[in-house]
Amino acid sequence: MEAAKHEPVPVIAVAPPPQFVAIEKSYDLSPYKDMDIVEGENGIYALGKKLGSGAFGIVKRATNIKNKQTVAIKIIGIDDCNEREIQIMRVVKNLYCVSFIDCLETDESFYIVMEFCSQGDLFDAIEADILDEPRVQKAAYDTLKGLQYLHRSGICHRDIKPENILHYVGVDEKNNLVDNWKVADFGIATFFTEGKMIVGSTGTTQYKAPEMFPPAKYTKAVDLWAVGITIYVCLTGRFVWAGEADDEVLDSIQSYRIDYDNEFSSTAFSIILRLLDLNPETRMTIEEAFSHQWLTRHHKQ
Repeated sequence: MEAAKHEPVPVIAVAPPPQFVAIEKSYDLSPYKDMDIVEGENGIYALGKKLGSGAFGIVKRATNIKNKQTVAIKIIGIDDCNEREIQIMRVVKNLYCVSFIDCLETDESFYIVMEFCSQGDLFDAIEADILDEPRVQKAAYDTLKGLQYLHRSGICHRDIKPENILHYVGVDEKNNLVDNWKVADFGIATFFTEGKMIVGSTGTTQYKAPEMFPPAKYTKAVDLWAVGITIYVCLTGRFVWAGEADDEVLDSIQSYRIDYDNEFSSTAFSIILRLLDLNPETRMTIEEAFSHQWLTRHHKQ
């Protein structure tokens, strides 16, 4: 009796579908024999382990078979595909934002290929208890640099939180060491026009500015509020506001009680209070944040 022949790894491809045998002749696929393989405009990707998941899909580590580059691929159900996310990622080119590499579509899924941030996200660092105040300053500074670029490009992120701030360590095009925190996940980001309100209640409840709750008319200042919450969470390991549901968190915001037991510096608490100004018109701007003592001290280090 003949031994069963090993079936080749199926290729999920953008139309027109390439012949798997052609890929097999061009590249050594033996290291990827147990992986799903997808092909995009800029590479052929072998999908590896899951890195994380969210409301709209999962993120997997992958390898571009063409150049052996490690990447991250966000996989979204075809019905959940957000064209605006792709539009935004295509235009975002900044050291403090996760870079777009490729995208592809199958009958069932949409794939967004991004640069891989090997050091995990800010939430991982919180859970590992490796964040002292200088590290939080670095993460806040880099996040604000990313937001400064996005806002100047007419993009409001709307979901800044530790899970969406990734730590990248690598080299740039000139082979210089890069050690940055990067803004990631543009799934609910939106374009905006200065002077016009953004509408739509969205975002993660504990990080939402009060004006993001219904009737939900707001400006890019909501991203600064979320930075304030993120700094507090990084320094204390807990949320600022009580409750989980929208109405509970909004009630807590309106009562405006922020616990501070000298767990971190008074200058850190000062910038948090300025970022968590209930009035978006007087809330700290990015430029004001960079001039604040807590961040100028970091920048001089």
